[in-house]
Amino acid sequence: MADWTQWAADPRFWVPLAILFAYYLAVWLVKGRDPALGTIVPQYAPSAELSPAAARYLVTTGSDGRSLAAVLARLAACGCVTIEPDAAGYRITRAANPDAAKQLAPEEAAVLESMFDGDAPLHLAPSNANITSRLVAGIQKSLQQRLDGRYFTRNLRFVALGIAVSFVYALVRAVQSAGREVFVAFFLTLWVLFFMSMLGMIVCVNVVPAMRAAFRGTLERSKFLKAFAVLLAVTAMGGIGVYSLAKASSAAHAVVVLGLIVMNIAWAPALRALTAEGRGAREQLEGFRRFLVSVEQDPLNCLNQPDRPPQSKEDYLAYAIALDVREAWGDHLASTFFNAVVER
Repeated sequence: MADWTQWAADPRFWVPLAILFAYYLAVWLVKGRDPALGTIVPQYAPSAELSPAAARYLVTTGSDGRSLAAVLARLAACGCVTIEPDAAGYRITRAANPDAAKQLAPEEAAVLESMFDGDAPLHLAPSNANITSRLVAGIQKSLQQRLDGRYFTRNLRFVALGIAVSFVYALVRAVQSAGREVFVAFFLTLWVLFFMSMLGMIVCVNVVPAMRAAFRGTLERSKFLKAFAVLLAVTAMGGIGVYSLAKASSAAHAVVVLGLIVMNIAWAPALRALTAEGRGAREQLEGFRRFLVSVEQDPLNCLNQPDRPPQSKEDYLAYAIALDVREAWGDHLASTFFNAVVER
């Protein structure tokens, strides 16, 4: 079998990888970076189109414990729930106010419906991370469906072009380097490209976040074992495919195919960027955040101590939590859900 270092000495193997990297770098420089914010003008009210959780998603491109805290503050302000602190966390009770739900954003309505089993109150604390993680995941899913494409673009056409060119090059090289086993090399190259690309995306979206959560100590042991088993299975199947491809064609060809897969998967999330409308919304949110910091912070701190959730109808509290304006109750509540994070 050929030397696994052959690709480094043969420009036919490493030059395509360099070209693909340069292509993605150019796309990122032109399309993948968030546009710089313009002049920030103070805003005295939040956008009517952006709920507190949506505002946080737009700023951080993800959902976390503070997103959940903002949703709960909004539900309390609307009279949908009552929140009472206890020794370990918070006791949340659904209020008998059916008309209040009509003014909720989709992710807020989804959280309200999924929190309760009948009339029983819900207890949220760091010890029941599975519940908070499920609620945060629901918020993330709802916001992705509603905001992506309008406020964010993933530039998928550029990723699709990079993947298509990678497939064509790898298949052509498979035919040229396979000798008498052309069909086998062609089939294995196609299989490795397709199979490993799909599994690589699954690993990035599901397995990697689970492993990170496990290392932070915020994932249940059973879920960690499942994620670890999936990672081992993917590694084993991918290794078998790459090894078989190396035998059918050359080790250098197998290395290059694997490099093309890794490069496409690694660059895809980096190309996500704000749209022009997203930039405008970010500027408005930053203006509103500055207003909250300069005018509203002290009143919020006075009204909302860690042991006393807010009882007013003021929506500013939920936005203050979402936009990282420090105030006692929101900070305490968000820290209770620190382990409920959807990776950005």
